[in-house]
Amino acid sequence: MSDLFLDQKKLSAKERLYNYIVDKGFAKTSDVIRWGSENFCNRSDRNARQLAFDKKIRRMSDTEKMFKVPSATKEEVWVIV
Repeated sequence: MSDLFLDQKKLSAKERLYNYIVDKGFAKTSDVIRWGSENFCNRSDRNARQLAFDKKIRRMSDTEKMFKVPSATKEEVWVIV
């Protein structure tokens, strides 16, 4: 029997955060911070910004958020490029 979390332990926190955003489709800043607190990663918000700098994810514009995010919010929403 294989361990479900064995593969996740080999990845860095930034890679695990990227996989989380890919699985979810998009993530608000509060989702990223919640993920960080559940996975013992206090750099989760900074990792999201580094992923954006690496052009793996991007911030949604305000007009795009109005149509794609169920609850209209002013916080940042990260989406896969």
